[in-house]
Amino acid sequence: MLFSHVRGIKQSPTSFVSIKSRRRMWTEILRDDEIVKLLSYAREYEPVWYYIWAFAIYTGCRNGELYALKWSDIDLQDRMITVQRSYNKKYKVEKCTKTGEWRHVSVCEPLWEVIMELKRTHDHDVQRGACKYPGYVLPRPGLWQNGEQARKLRQFCEEIAITPVCFHTLRACFATELLKRGVAVPSVMRVGGWTSIKTMMHYVRLSGVNDKGITDPLDYRSKVESETNRTLMNAVGDRLSPQGVQIATVTPLNSRRLPSPK
Repeated sequence: MLFSHVRGIKQSPTSFVSIKSRRRMWTEILRDDEIVKLLSYAREYEPVWYYIWAFAIYTGCRNGELYALKWSDIDLQDRMITVQRSYNKKYKVEKCTKTGEWRHVSVCEPLWEVIMELKRTHDHDVQRGACKYPGYVLPRPGLWQNGEQARKLRQFCEEIAITPVCFHTLRACFATELLKRGVAVPSVMRVGGWTSIKTMMHYVRLSGVNDKGITDPLDYRSKVESETNRTLMNAVGDRLSPQGVQIATVTPLNSRRLPSPK
C-alpha cells in the first residue's frame, strides 16, 4: 500500500472515509394531460415562454441548445431541425452540443405551427428594423438570459396547479412520452442526443412501458366454486343481510373462530 511508504503513517488516511453512491430517485415529470394544460395556459398568459416551452417539449433540446438555435438550423422544406450548437451562459459563448455531435429532430405538426408563427413575427420585425436578435429562432426574455428559466417554469406550474417541474424536466417529458407512444429506445436516444444507456433506462422506467401488463398473467382466483365456498359466502352474506341461512352449516376454519350467534 502507498501509505506504508510514508514515514509516520501507520494506516491508510482513508480508512474511515466512505463515499455514498449516487442513486437515482423518482423524478417528477408531467403527465400528458398536464403538458396540454401547461401549453394551453402558457399560450394565454405567458406567450413568450410558450414558444420556449413548446420547443423544449416537442424537440427534447437542452436549454443551451434552444438558446443557440438559429433559423439556418431549420430546414423549412423537409421540416427538419439540425441541433449542432449550444450556448454556455457562464462564458457567454456558443459551443458544440454536450455530446459533441450534431443530430436531426423532425418537426411534428404542432411544432410546425409554432415555427410558422415565430417565422412570421421574425420576418415582420426584421422588415421594420425592430428585431433584437436576428437569426435566432426563440425570443429571449430577461429571466432566460439570467439563467432563471427553471424557477420561472416551476412557479408557473404551481400557479396553474400541475406538477411543479424545472426546465430540464421538459426534456424528460419528451423522452417518456415518445416511449409511451411506442418509439424504440435507440430512436429516442438518437433524436434526443443521449449517449448513455443508463440515463435512457431511467427514462424507460419513468415511462413505465416495460412494466405495464407484466403482472397480467397472474390469476389465482378459484375457477370452480365448491359447495363449501358457497356455503361460507352465503353465511357471511347472511350476517350482513339476514336471509335465513344457518351459520351452523358453515365448515369452521381452524385458524378462525366465528362469533357465537346472539
